[in-house]
Parts: sequence; structure tokens; C-alpha cells
Amino acid sequence: MKKKFTSPTFKKHVERRQKSSLKEGRIHKAWLTEKRRKEQGTPKPKLQWERQTKKRKTVFPPTIFSLVKNPNEVLSFITSLKNYCHKGKEVHVSLEKVTTISHDAIAMILSVIGEFNDKNLIVSGNKPTDPVARRVLERSGFFNHVRGFIENDNRDTINSILTRGKKVVKSDETAPVVLGAMNTVWGRESRNQKLQGMLIELMANSVNHAYPTKSEVRWWLSVNHNEKNNEVSFSFVDNGIGILKKIKTKNIFQKISHIFTNNIELLEDLFSGEIGSSTKLVNRGRGLPSIYERFSDSYIRNLLVITNDVLIDFSNGKKELLNSPFDGTFYYWELNKESIKWK
Repeated sequence: MKKKFTSPTFKKHVERRQKSSLKEGRIHKAWLTEKRRKEQGTPKPKLQWERQTKKRKTVFPPTIFSLVKNPNEVLSFITSLKNYCHKGKEVHVSLEKVTTISHDAIAMILSVIGEFNDKNLIVSGNKPTDPVARRVLERSGFFNHVRGFIENDNRDTINSILTRGKKVVKSDETAPVVLGAMNTVWGRESRNQKLQGMLIELMANSVNHAYPTKSEVRWWLSVNHNEKNNEVSFSFVDNGIGILKKIKTKNIFQKISHIFTNNIELLEDLFSGEIGSSTKLVNRGRGLPSIYERFSDSYIRNLLVITNDVLIDFSNGKKELLNSPFDGTFYYWELNKESIKWK
């Protein structure tokens, strides 16, 4: 009969041998994997990722990344980003040094990332080191559209960013947005046909006028709830050809071009309805004026429009020709206690 070794010393010896065997097995397996990798000429996953990242052009947004506060610098950055997309180059967006970031700029950069995705180009990036800016980014809804880690404290948010690429506009898709906004401002979910009608008008403009073909249509809507101040801000963007470029493709424009000294006057008259009433321009008679009327009648506040080379802030009368034109259309407005509550 064989003698069993049950002493503590012997047991420790067996355990050490077992661990050693397992370690040797793992080392041998890793050696075989590395050998096969070299034979097949396949780079290591980490090295492959590093090489891909190095190939990407690193771009740096302005530290104040807000279209409302810093339009020229932000649009200059967006223009350079779109140029890389048109050239088929992948980019790495470094947000580390950003100290101020707003939902309008987040919606804008998402719209451009969408263009990269359409061309199967990768966009990587990192977050701001500034804790406030990082929190705004994580709570904006940005990471519902791109991969990224969100802190647990920032997961529970009612902010959202919506996007669609469709040939038709469905009015029922705007209903939850309106109900949520009314609840934040007035503490109760309710309808608001003025706000809903404006959202539908903007989406219809993108579908019907912004893009050369319906298959390219895509718009982005960012909704930011400031519950403490009972305020909701909206940012709407499409990367089409822009209002002014679209209007200039119409034959009727050739008959009235001598009236305008610059594009600011042209855009002002489009929103005031002067062009639509005098020229009977198809599909431009009531769309843009109806948006402006919602502001002038105080159903919305702080309306700002950027398209092509023009910025108009209707709330303070600011008008300027931009250093970096934007091929597309951007709207910003707010709903707050000063707005007329639609009934």
C-alpha cells in the first residue's frame, strides 16, 4: 500500500508545482501565439491600434467650444474638420484643453462625425480635463451616438440629441421633445403647437432643401434642460448646402440680386418674408418667416441663425459676415419663463 504524503510541507510543495505548471503553460501558449503572429505577419492588436491612431490627424478645438459665445473660432475648427473628411483622412479630436463646451457645439461636431462615418472614416477623441466641461459633454447625450465611458453620476440625464436621415418628417417624433420641454419650464407636460410646428419646419427644410439628394439627408437636434432655471435650449443643425447657396441656385434670384449689397441683407429679407411676398419664390414664402415669427411673438427666446457666411442673432441685433463660412444651417433658441406659454 502506497503511503500518502499529507504533511503541510508536502501540500505546499504540490501547490507550488501546480502553479508553476500553469504559469509555464501560459508562457508556452503566449509563445506559440507570438510565433504564429510573426509567421502570418499580423501586428499585435495594441500595436495595430497605435499605428492607426498615429495615422490620424490630431485636431484641437478652441478652448471655448461654443457657437453662441465663440462662433468664428468654432466654425474655423469645424471647417478644417470637414476638409479632412472630404480628403478621406481620419482624425483624433483632442478635447483635453477645452474649458467651456456647450450643447450647440456638441451637436455641430456630431453632425460632422456623421459625415466621417458615412465615408467609413474613423474619428477618435478624448474628453476635457476640466471637470465642468467633461460633465456637460457626458450629460449632453453625445455618448448615445459615439462610444465612450460615462461616469455613473452623469448617466441619469433628460438631455438628448436626436438625429434622423429620412425622406419624410413624422410630426409625432417631436411630441416627446415638446412635452419634456414644457415640463422643465412650467412644471407640467403639455402641448405647444408653436414649438412643435417650428421643429417640423426645420426638419422639413432639411429634407426638402438642404441636400442635393434625399439619400444624404441628416439633421441633428440637441435639447438641453436647465431645470434649476426652468429653461430649455435647442440647437438644430444640418450639413447641407445652406440657405443662401440654395436660394442662389433659383433662377428668380438673378432678377433680384441687385437689391442686396451683401448676404446679411439677403438672409434678413428671407426671414422677414420680403423676398417671399415679392417674388413668390416656391417653398420660401412662409417657412423661414414662420420661424422668425415665433421669436418676434415671444413664443421662443434668443434666436440665432448661422448659414453659409452669415450669423444673425435676432435677440440683440448682432449681424456679421463670418471668417469661416459654414456649409449648412444652424439654429439656436431657448424656451423659458419669459416665453409665451402656448394654450
